[in-house]
Amino acid sequence: MGDALPLGSVRLRIHRGHKVAFIKMTHLGPLRKRWKRLARVEAAKHFGPLPQGAIVTHKDGDPLNVAPDNLAVIPRIEPLKQTLAENPALEARRRVNQSRATRRLVKANNKLRARIDRSVSVRRGQFYAVCHAKRMVIFVPCRTKRQAERFGELEAYRHLVIEGVRGARLEDDCPDYRREIPDEGQAWKWGKRRAVAPDSLEIPQNQVSPVP
Repeated sequence: MGDALPLGSVRLRIHRGHKVAFIKMTHLGPLRKRWKRLARVEAAKHFGPLPQGAIVTHKDGDPLNVAPDNLAVIPRIEPLKQTLAENPALEARRRVNQSRATRRLVKANNKLRARIDRSVSVRRGQFYAVCHAKRMVIFVPCRTKRQAERFGELEAYRHLVIEGVRGARLEDDCPDYRREIPDEGQAWKWGKRRAVAPDSLEIPQNQVSPVP
């Protein structure tokens, strides 16, 4: 649908429940980008270019009053601070959500650090899947030799002969083997203190025989 109104035309629209004035700035581009809020245009005309992230507010609360002495340019965070100061319950809920987000970031960071640690240092008491034909070590420590050998059942390693080797023997038996770290989709799921196979490769505890 065309837009035949001339440049400088002012139109009222409902924005967040209030009538707001928009002014046409160009004939080019999508329709929604041809119009700008009249308050922002007037503020930029009288106060200069608006800083990034700044918003234009109306001192008397009337969004249709765009007189220069009624406009104020403030950071976007200021209305939020005022709302939180007036609503303690909302501020308390925000703090709870913020602490939860912080815990999620810490948890993700700890997982990344643990993954880097597993990819660098050898755990001497655990087992690693080794393919002597390819001179390759799948560098994911496992609790038992059987769990390490189950890597041979994954699609990426099904054509290889996999042997479980204790970490203490890696430096002697596989001194110059290439280390490979599987993708998250191929690697085993990790618990807090031990590695467990994915659901399709779960090993019943009564079938796991101790390794001498």
